[in-house]
Amino acid sequence: MKKANPLLIIILALGVFGIITTEMGIIGVLPQVTEKFNISASQAGWLVSIFALVVAISGPFMTLLASGINRKIILLTAVLIFAISNLVYAYTTSFDVMLAFRIVPAIFHPVFFSVALVTAAKLVPSEKAAKRLQRFLLE
Repeated sequence: MKKANPLLIIILALGVFGIITTEMGIIGVLPQVTEKFNISASQAGWLVSIFALVVAISGPFMTLLASGINRKIILLTAVLIFAISNLVYAYTTSFDVMLAFRIVPAIFHPVFFSVALVTAAKLVPSEKAAKRLQRFLLE
């Protein structure tokens, strides 16, 4: 077993943090979204709902489609798409554009997490991974 690369662990952790922030961060700014685009709270709520719906629907299919692609390429592509989407809906003046750019990263969300978790699991010897998982589940 190769020694775990600390840089890889940091990159995975930052990727997970950034993607979870993208997924959940919109919830905290929904009031500002309603003001900026002059829409109702229920319309702004679609930013959260559409993301979750797309993740649920595309998850199994996209993960299966990406299973044959190099893990580094998948991880980098997903993070790049999340970064571009964040920039677009940070500066957009159209709610429809913002909604569309919530859909795009949602397609890559399950792919990123499936690959990131497999990559993280391979960094730890299997006997240690089982003990850590057991300890995590019992606490």
